[in-house]
Amino acid sequence: SYAGTGRTNPMLGELISRHHLEQWVRESPARLPYFSALQVTLEAEVNLLFGSNDPGFTPSKVLALLAAGRPILAVAHAGSTLAARLAALGQPFVSLQGAHAAPGEIDAIAASLLSLQRERTAPPLPPESLTARAAAHRQAAILAGAAIPALG
Repeated sequence: SYAGTGRTNPMLGELISRHHLEQWVRESPARLPYFSALQVTLEAEVNLLFGSNDPGFTPSKVLALLAAGRPILAVAHAGSTLAARLAALGQPFVSLQGAHAAPGEIDAIAASLLSLQRERTAPPLPPESLTARAAAHRQAAILAGAAIPALG
């Protein structure tokens, strides 16, 4: 959400309750600090990625979600920039044709969730280039490079 701190409201509680999903779905509409968001992304069994009815909107977290290597349920409107980006990246998604999901599209979302549930795996290890060790080496190289000219 784009709402500021303290101005967010959960909106899915009734829907979650109606479908008895309390055990699996947790809605947290408040903004998370960057590193907390990364941690939640890595720990999630499935990350949800929703587009908008604005065809030019692409969520800023697309690449971060893909890089996390966790399963993603993506839903995007046909013809949107999000749908084009997901297709170009080879990420499966459910394509919506109208402003609201049609029965067949709802079935496709449900089938995607069932497929993800059957394929559940343990969280993958991050690529070596994203480990704390690799980041520390990069930072040390930057600092060493900055310190040497200062000494000269």
